[in-house]
Amino acid sequence: MKQRRLPTLWQSNLLQDAHVLGLLFLLFAFSGLVALNELRSRYIKVYRAEAEKVELTLSEKLQQARAQLLLFSRLPQVQRSQQTAALLIDFSELYDLSPELQLTRVIKSLSRSQVFPGFSLTKSPLASYLRHERGVNTYSPLLRGFEDSRASIYIMLKAPDGILLGRVNLESLEVFLRQFSSTAQTPVLLVATDGSVLLASDPSLRVPAFPIRETKRAQMVGEPLVLAGQRWIPILTPANSIGATIVTLVPTRGLVNDQRAIVILLLLAGGGSGILVVLKSLRMRRDFCQPIAQLANSMRRLEGGTISGESDFLVAGFSELDTIQSAFHTMAQGINEREKQLRHRASVDELTGLLTRRELLEQLQRLLSKAERRRRNESLALLFCDLDRFKEINDSLGHATGDAVLRAVAQRLRSCLRANDLGGRTGGDEMVVVLHSVPDLESAMAVAKKIGLAIAQPIKTPVLDIGITASIGATLARPNEGMDDLMARADIAMYEAKQAGRNRVIPIR
Repeated sequence: MKQRRLPTLWQSNLLQDAHVLGLLFLLFAFSGLVALNELRSRYIKVYRAEAEKVELTLSEKLQQARAQLLLFSRLPQVQRSQQTAALLIDFSELYDLSPELQLTRVIKSLSRSQVFPGFSLTKSPLASYLRHERGVNTYSPLLRGFEDSRASIYIMLKAPDGILLGRVNLESLEVFLRQFSSTAQTPVLLVATDGSVLLASDPSLRVPAFPIRETKRAQMVGEPLVLAGQRWIPILTPANSIGATIVTLVPTRGLVNDQRAIVILLLLAGGGSGILVVLKSLRMRRDFCQPIAQLANSMRRLEGGTISGESDFLVAGFSELDTIQSAFHTMAQGINEREKQLRHRASVDELTGLLTRRELLEQLQRLLSKAERRRRNESLALLFCDLDRFKEINDSLGHATGDAVLRAVAQRLRSCLRANDLGGRTGGDEMVVVLHSVPDLESAMAVAKKIGLAIAQPIKTPVLDIGITASIGATLARPNEGMDDLMARADIAMYEAKQAGRNRVIPIR
């Protein structure tokens, strides 16, 4: 079964940070949409309030004009003179009409007016308004004057002797609209019920018609449009008293700039958050993940026995990792020390300090296989030593004394060897010596006799002096000879020494 590869801690943490960052981006996006919508609402709300001022000003102007006309209508017929009518400054024209809508008298008119007594209004655009039964508080729909095609409002009052008709020319309102537009930075259009634009605060925005689908009783925000190369948001404020609509054009440039600033701010916040997440992940990788990985590698090297010490550790970025690494380093040192002790115990006999049988045979095998020794034609000698009557010492004096004898014998044996020679204990009282680079068997015999004489010296113990001898077999390694054959031949030589009376050296070529 194929083992599933798990992600690293850094990869897992980075993935979690990416999820958090994604949620954060969603939150930023949602907050941005809410902020943009709220900004647009507040932006429009301010201009809607400004637009209502225009409607209020127009309504006040018409109320004032109607009040003037009402006062004029209450005057006796004889007092309705040109001089009195001149005081009605809101009216450009003022007429008396018969019930048949025929002009009976011109009370006030402009010098350029083409209206004269006897003129009938039955075919003019005012006919439907004048014939329709309306309350005294109503005004005509916004119309163009029938004599000069200028934007006008007609106010009609029924007097006892006929109909009194006054026309308010809205040219003076255009001055107000320009002032308002200059202050509020919002052009204003006055649009009739048929969509025709009668007044515009900015001549460049005077268009033949404005799309008004239906008369609304409440203020509304229309679809954005482009006029004079600029984008606007129209706010439609109904002026129901005159059957017209006041269109306030709100420039989108300021709104777009504010929205762009919010979007840039959100992008900077999101991008900054992303950079912080990446930097945080890199910092975590450096300060936490890399030391953990290094610690894991050190554990693997420790398992393989190749850990070296301080160089195997990184400097931790914080105290917890430093504590872990220090504890691991202490553990590794302890393991290394125990391994050294174990290797020492495995290679050195604990009682005598000589090589163990296993270690001696391994080194002998390596020496026999060395091509360098064969190339120089150097001889290798093997001495097989066995203590004479050692069992009697153990049985009579005890194992403690026997151990003391073995330690003394081993020490004397080592004193007879060179630095590159090997001495090992292969059994209870059996010891083997490997001599490097001996010229001939006689030289090996000389070393063996030296060892025999050293061993034969009395061994002092707290109880008594003990004398012991050794039987030694000596032989030289033959070219390309195996270790088993060499050991067997030396062993045979040792047994021949035993049979020959002990305490002697017997060579075998």
